Amino acid sequence: LPHRGPLHSLMAFGIVFVLLGVPLVLCTSWPVALALALGWLSHLVLDACTKTGVPLFWPDERRVRFLPPRLRVTTGSEAEGLVFALCALAS
Repeated sequence: LPHRGPLHSLMAFGIVFVLLGVPLVLCTSWPVALALALGWLSHLVLDACTKTGVPLFWPDERRVRFLPPRLRVTTGSEAEGLVFALCALAS
């Protein structure tokens, strides 16, 4: 699968949550499944802030971007490192 392809969609999130999240709730506790869900969703949101965006509504291949063009982050840039550092500090 291509990078930032179908796995970066709400459909993939839903499928994985049903396949993994529901069993996690049944076998462990809901905070574990919630952590998985929040991690995946925050990953999608942050990837949608890059110049390439994400196919959030795959199989519709149009890419979703949450920021105006001049504020979008280039993957691997110093700006991405700064965003990562800020997110790490916030967590």
